This record gives sequence, structure tokens and C-alpha cells, in this order.
Amino acid sequence: MDMQLYVLSPILIAAMLKSPRLSAILISFSVLFCMVASFVVTWKWEFQVLSKEYIAHYYYLTHLKAAPWLIGFIMGYVFSTGLDGKGKVLSKRTIVLCWSAWFFAIVVQMVAMIYVWGTPGIYFENTLRKLAWVYALSWIAFCCHFGYGGPLNTFLSLPIFQILSKLTYSSYLVHGLLILTLKGNMHSPVHATHFEMIVQTCGFWVLTQFAALLFNLTIESPMILLTTLVKRKQE
Repeated sequence: MDMQLYVLSPILIAAMLKSPRLSAILISFSVLFCMVASFVVTWKWEFQVLSKEYIAHYYYLTHLKAAPWLIGFIMGYVFSTGLDGKGKVLSKRTIVLCWSAWFFAIVVQMVAMIYVWGTPGIYFENTLRKLAWVYALSWIAFCCHFGYGGPLNTFLSLPIFQILSKLTYSSYLVHGLLILTLKGNMHSPVHATHFEMIVQTCGFWVLTQFAALLFNLTIESPMILLTTLVKRKQE
């Protein structure tokens, strides 16, 4: 799925450079299509999260999970060109509206986490929650990038977050294998309580950061340095 979207990205970039407004409208309709398709598939199969049907008929299908990537693509384009390519400033009404949508996105996250194992929860999970989460992150990044973050931008600019941000991609690559390995080595079932899940999540996160640090120092950083040296020689 990731590779398919990666191959699609040059086409979308060319379209955005030629006709940004039309391309943004088409991408918005594509996001809407992904939402509707996710709802229909979920309604048809009535699967639960991480079930065999969920993996087979939803998890690996690009057109059902492309919406968050499309939103991220739009945000990347906005970051690279400015608000509208001319440094346009957002009005106070627009900022209030976007923050209101952000709070609604957080509510969607909470509802989805509470009811994720029920029928309403799985619809929220597949149709709205991922998009709401992407929007929440995108709006915070947008505010901080264009000077609307205020104290939030100051807090997120602390050195500790700069260190963790360098491990983000490595964490993404190693966390799944780490969780599968640890879960696969359990010899007895675990009673799933909220406290147990919190303990496991914190433990997985800490171990993932250590694994990501090792991966970053041995593979990612050397490859970045090597790529930089090659480019300098070519120039």
C-alpha cells in the first residue's frame, strides 16, 4: 500500500503544480470516496478490529486507507508553497473554526477508543477516527509552522522533542516487529483490563524507542550521511 501511494505521489505533485485548486478539489473528493468505501466495506463484512476479515478485506487495501495519506500530501504541499503560495494570512474566524474542528476530532478519538469493540466503534474506527487523528496532527503542525501556535509551538520546540522526532521513522519501522515478537513469546493469555493495556503500551513505547535508537545509529543515520556525501561529490 505504501509503495503504491509513493508511486502515485509524482503524478499528484505534477497535477498540483499545474492546477492547485482543481487538484485539491479532486483529492478532497478522493478522501470522501475513501470514507464512503470504508463505511460500506465495514457495513458489509461487520468485522472487528484485527480480525481475519479485517486484515483480508480492509487493512491491506489501498483505496480504503489512502485518505490519511492524501491529507498528509495536501499538508506537505501547503508547507512547501505557503498558505496559498502568496503568504496569505488566515482570518480569526477561520482559526476559530479550525480549532473547533480540532476539538471535535479529539472527541471522535475518545468515542472511538471507548466503543472500538462494538458496532458503532468499528464504524468510527474505519470511517472517521483515522481522518480525525490526521486532521488533529495536521492542524497542530500547520499552526506551529505558520506562526499560529503560540505557547503550543514553544512547548513542542523544546529540545527533548527534537531528539524524539529523529527517532520517529525508525520507531515506525521497528514497532510492529517488536510488538509481534513480544506478543508471540507470551506463554499464557493476558486479562485485558484498561490498566494492563496502559502498562503494555508504555512498555512497548519505551522498548520501541531503544530499538529505534539502535536502528537509527546503525542504519538510518549512516545511510543519510552516505547519501549526503554522494550528493556533494556529484555537485
